[in-house]
Amino acid sequence: MQRYGKKIKRSKNLYKKRKHPARKVLEIVATVVLVGALGLVGYAAGKPLIEFLMGDRSDDPPVWVPPENGNGTNGTNGTNPENGNGTNGENGDNGTQTPNPTGNYNAVYAPASVLDNSASLGAYIQQQKSNGYNAVILEMKDTIGHLLYHSDYALLSSLADADITKGTLTPQQIIKAFENTGVLPVARINTLTDTLGARYFNDVSYVFYQGGSRWLDNTIEAGGKLWANPFMSGTQEYIAHLVGELSEAGFTEIILANNIFPDFKPFDVGILNPRFTNRNSRFEGLIELMKACDAAKGNSRLILEMSLRDIVENWAGLNNTAEVLRGRNSLDGFALLISYNAADFGSELQTGENSHVVLPAGKAARIDMLYKQAESQTGTLAIIPGLITAGLSDVQTEDVLRTFGDLGFENYAIR
Repeated sequence: MQRYGKKIKRSKNLYKKRKHPARKVLEIVATVVLVGALGLVGYAAGKPLIEFLMGDRSDDPPVWVPPENGNGTNGTNGTNPENGNGTNGENGDNGTQTPNPTGNYNAVYAPASVLDNSASLGAYIQQQKSNGYNAVILEMKDTIGHLLYHSDYALLSSLADADITKGTLTPQQIIKAFENTGVLPVARINTLTDTLGARYFNDVSYVFYQGGSRWLDNTIEAGGKLWANPFMSGTQEYIAHLVGELSEAGFTEIILANNIFPDFKPFDVGILNPRFTNRNSRFEGLIELMKACDAAKGNSRLILEMSLRDIVENWAGLNNTAEVLRGRNSLDGFALLISYNAADFGSELQTGENSHVVLPAGKAARIDMLYKQAESQTGTLAIIPGLITAGLSDVQTEDVLRTFGDLGFENYAIR
């Protein structure tokens, strides 16, 4: 009869011979002694090994940290010299902060023309949704002072000939256009570059210290223009009103842009109130304006727009769009939209009157370094990175946006 299967040849017995009881006891005692000895060696050698494996083993080169400037930015051990008790982070930690993306959106800046009518706005929303954006930033007040929507600000009704109001859509109509689209409307207000408001409203413009004449940033022949002054009650009331009515209409995110002072010349310093021109303290006017807006914002979030370069190139103090950060301890709850413009940065960054630091050549390493420096100046305020696309190809733009994601930022705004 044929046998099925194959005989397996074993080279050794698979079953152990039964041991004597006395031998079992000796083996148990020996095992206990051996384990104890290994435990002592393991604690001595294993603990450092575990700490090494669990610790920070980053091979990243040391990153330059901006110097103190004594004007409301980082002080010793993360303290803020404005009031002596502010901190750069929780518990005074002056290390870099983990990116704190908020809002959960990828936003695109819309051209002003989209607010011409509901049809234009609706078409633009659908176009950008198909492009992969889930938020649209709308210019509600431009840099001249035109309102690109219909505001209910009382003083406007008596200024029909002032040509301030350019838009016809109400905030409510704008919000309605976004309903059921899955796209978030974000309002943007230019605050202090406002020639029209300074011309037509009281207590808005800069005036000469010794008289009531309104100040221009240059001669009329050279195109001099008026500016809104953040210290003035009229400025604070006007901008706060716009914030309030946009919030009530349904805008949950409101960007405040161009929170800046004019570039005062030496002659201007002599004819204007020192409160407005003193670089060491005038940021207080910006904070007064921010507080007025904060009181009017309802449930909306206020986002301060600023340039990345203005934050990191701070050897002479935080200036221009970043000057408001000198009073950052008063900005709790605000977020920051910090925009990167490749044209702002060469191969070096100025870190002192006669000193520079070499920036990484790689795009990812450069952006990583620059935003970490920004975080050292912004404390715990939430950051949304922005990208100025002028001069960038589509491929270069995608590279930067990919880098934002690699750095841990979940959101961005593109312009």
